Amino acid sequence: MTFDLMPDAYTIYFHDDLDGTTSSAAFLRFFRERGKTVKDFVPVNYGPTFKSDWPDKKFSRPFVVVDFAYHPRAEWWFDHHQNPFVREEWKTGFKNDEKHFWDNKAPSCCGQVYGYLSKKFDFKFPPHFKELADEVDIMDGGLYKSIEDSLSRETPVRRIALSLECPDGANADYKRFLIQELSEKPAGKVAESGEVRRRFKSAKAELDRTCVHYKKNLEKRGRVAYIDNSLAGIETMSFANYDVYPDALYNVNIDKFYHGRVAGYHLSIGSNIMKREEVKVNLGDLVEKYNGGGHKYVAGIDLGTREEALRVAEYFVNYLNKNG
Repeated sequence: MTFDLMPDAYTIYFHDDLDGTTSSAAFLRFFRERGKTVKDFVPVNYGPTFKSDWPDKKFSRPFVVVDFAYHPRAEWWFDHHQNPFVREEWKTGFKNDEKHFWDNKAPSCCGQVYGYLSKKFDFKFPPHFKELADEVDIMDGGLYKSIEDSLSRETPVRRIALSLECPDGANADYKRFLIQELSEKPAGKVAESGEVRRRFKSAKAELDRTCVHYKKNLEKRGRVAYIDNSLAGIETMSFANYDVYPDALYNVNIDKFYHGRVAGYHLSIGSNIMKREEVKVNLGDLVEKYNGGGHKYVAGIDLGTREEALRVAEYFVNYLNKNG
């Protein structure tokens, strides 16, 4: 590839979570070393109208999409989700090439981007990027050693991840800050910054409250650990389901979120990391009809009303007990 013939400046659209944020940091490092710049970083997310809105979305071109759905106008695109194609013709016409790469076996997009750019372009990332990619692989891929490990927030990357869970962590400017910092510094130094420490402290207090809430309110329904957090102002923490009910095979969780001032409801569906060999259904495939996304072992759906979220949650609890 002749980088001199490529555009000089890009906008990166990234999934609004830790994996999307760290994937953007890897791309920023790559572009800078190749003499390119990034004009802006724009978080994107799934929602009730995502599939109808995505094809005609107005992008700042040229643009990159990481850890999110495919778009044929993207100059670069990397993703690892189960089915990132909102139109069937996009899927049938897609082939991996030098700047567009889909690998639904990759645990994380960050690890995918790191590995691909390293091998394909012989790009030499600083050593701290390997540590970052390995940790995000564990977190996004659910590759924890135990339930206790999944609940730990001891490593710098996990502290950064938790900082994203506080209300101020949802701020797009904070994610831009993290992308810039992680592109240049080890996660340990970034985690010690005032921006991260302040948010981590707030989120950790909320996490402690969440653990108490789960022990009081989590329900065991057959093989499913179920909880509705939407009225409690509690963030979903799926692995906590199995701390309370270690024999559960699946979890179904509801929590409330906001797109600006508009409320929505997120359904998290997952499986017990200690019982993966018993999982019979592909959760990523299961949520597609609700415009959701995910992987074999974990998936999510955004819905418009609490009533709809309760109805869909009930459907999945029953389905997983009968078919899972």
